[in-house]
Amino acid sequence: MIPINRIFTKKAYLALSILLAGLILRIIYLWQFSDSPLFDIPVGPDVQEYDDWAREIISGKIIWESVHIHGPAYPMLLAVLYKLFTFSLPAVRFMQLLAGLLCFVPLFYALKTFCSKTDSLVPYLFLGIAVLYPPLIYYQSELISEALLVPLLCLTLALLYFGESTPEAQGGPESHVKYLWFAGAGLTAGLAAATHPMALIFIAAETVLLLVINWKAKSAFGKKLLPAICFMVFAMVIIAPVCVHNSLLSGRFVLIQNNSGLNLFIGNNPEATGTCYVRPGPQWNALHNGAAAEADKLKISNDQVYSGRVADFIRGNPAQWLNLLLKKAVYVWNCRELISGADAAPLRCFTALQRYSAWISGLIMVLGLAGLGLAASQRRTLYCYRHCVVLAAAFWLGQTLTVTSGRYRLAMLPALFVFAAFLLSRIIAERRNLRGSLKPLTCCGVAALVVYLPSPPVNAVSEQAESDSILGEAYFKQGNYPAAEKHLAAALKMLDDRARCLNMLGVIAEKKQDFSLASRYFSDAVKADPESPEGYMNLAINASSIKNFQQADKLFAQALAKGSGKPDVLYNYGYYLQSRGNIIQAEKYYQLCLKEAPCDRRALNGMGIIAMSRKSWKDAIVYFSRAVSIAPGNAGLMLNLAAANASDGRTEKALEIVQEILAREPGNRNAMIMKQMLTGVPGQP
Repeated sequence: MIPINRIFTKKAYLALSILLAGLILRIIYLWQFSDSPLFDIPVGPDVQEYDDWAREIISGKIIWESVHIHGPAYPMLLAVLYKLFTFSLPAVRFMQLLAGLLCFVPLFYALKTFCSKTDSLVPYLFLGIAVLYPPLIYYQSELISEALLVPLLCLTLALLYFGESTPEAQGGPESHVKYLWFAGAGLTAGLAAATHPMALIFIAAETVLLLVINWKAKSAFGKKLLPAICFMVFAMVIIAPVCVHNSLLSGRFVLIQNNSGLNLFIGNNPEATGTCYVRPGPQWNALHNGAAAEADKLKISNDQVYSGRVADFIRGNPAQWLNLLLKKAVYVWNCRELISGADAAPLRCFTALQRYSAWISGLIMVLGLAGLGLAASQRRTLYCYRHCVVLAAAFWLGQTLTVTSGRYRLAMLPALFVFAAFLLSRIIAERRNLRGSLKPLTCCGVAALVVYLPSPPVNAVSEQAESDSILGEAYFKQGNYPAAEKHLAAALKMLDDRARCLNMLGVIAEKKQDFSLASRYFSDAVKADPESPEGYMNLAINASSIKNFQQADKLFAQALAKGSGKPDVLYNYGYYLQSRGNIIQAEKYYQLCLKEAPCDRRALNGMGIIAMSRKSWKDAIVYFSRAVSIAPGNAGLMLNLAAANASDGRTEKALEIVQEILAREPGNRNAMIMKQMLTGVPGQP
């Protein structure tokens, strides 16, 4: 029997202790975050889109039927997590955090294999920095693609190093294992690209690096190429099907996702600041609508429109463009977590853990940049940390060419953690040698100037207003209308996207049966953004609620003219038509809604009810089943599914569904009535 002290050395206990501390830190974060309405409700830019796509997959549309503006890998993962944990967002957040914690373990072991004795502290310092870095904990708990991207890139780095550390054996098993490591790295890198297209730069650079470093190897010509070929081929196994499918759907070449040219344009135009300065609202809508109109007129794609505008800007303003590039090249390292999506500072710093550790971003950027400079200054260390250098450089270049943000630089963090650990290990090793410590400290000084001196444009008032609007929407979806009104009213004072807040305030007024106030809110929403269809739609619903159907028809026509592709408009018009008895036209608009949003449970429910009215029980079961798969806890949808099964003669299945409802809601009167109808036995009052 092997003594326990030979299995668990002091260093092993140290690594386990670091991981345990990281787990505790993540649990503390979730506990603090549970006070936010966003804890169990997906709201905000990107977040809502990923949630919708995941629900679309669960509803049966595994192969997407329209080109999305995001890569498919993260929605696929989110759908799996939703299915496993019955749409429990807290459980999904915990699993993402757990994956984000464990993803550093393979890279920790890879560092142990290739780090020299002088750098023996690097793996442990790396693990400590990586798992205890608070800003990453925030991002890894969010419903964003980077929660998957960072683990995939960590695995890619580890697999590349494992492949290169595997001994070559002529015809022996080691040679086959070596190429399996590179193939695995290719698969994880391909998945990273299917998560975020910026990873393509990393894949291309790694392929070149593998060719260069193996070129001088004393082996046959074919074997020199095999590592790069294995890596690239297996990356393309993931990337190629996504590109081919999207290209076939759109009738033109699409590289992983739609609107890839948008970030390129936002970062390279006369009004660009280097950051994601265009926020959701009228300006964002005008940008999209203008590009779409131009694309339709010229019979080209939106990406071609954006690319053309960028080319015109570069040709006409080369000096301004070069200045922008320089700004972005520096902003990547900035001490601030620049906004992108639903990660404005007030939301990001909601918890005490994030609020009191915000300064750590700057410290890690200094240590990481200084460590990168120190490693690159020596040929031996540059070669040793080559894959980390490529990762950091690839995503630095990607942001320099497009836009910078705290979220987009997350992919660099595994490499920056390694470089920060390398720098600290050198400082510790040279702590008693003034001359030896001079170089690391000089690197820190230069890095600090880059990290702290530039001041990217940050509008704290705008970020607070945007945060209030997102919190207001979350409270609105929770049904906590007083809290929703408070945040929406605060957002209304400073937010550019006034129409969105006004529309929600109008719906709250309707819930209070104050239709006059609701009408005023909706009218103000139309004035705030005349091109948005939601205000017209809500005015139409308001008019129909007071039986003014002539006005409702007119307003719905305006809403459809402004938003013929908006699922919410299509569904509400379908529901209006159904309530007016126009079943054929209602079905048409429900189908149009489902074409745009296959996961819209309201339209699925509407189609099921229409099928029931036609006694098409099997069709009704299909529609209600899809709706229940998206919202498994919705008692109303489950009752409809039970009724459809009972009508089709599937009494046992119907009773099973009713029993499930009563297990969750023992006092559900409609379920008790249906149980009595199915069994003849009165339900409990």
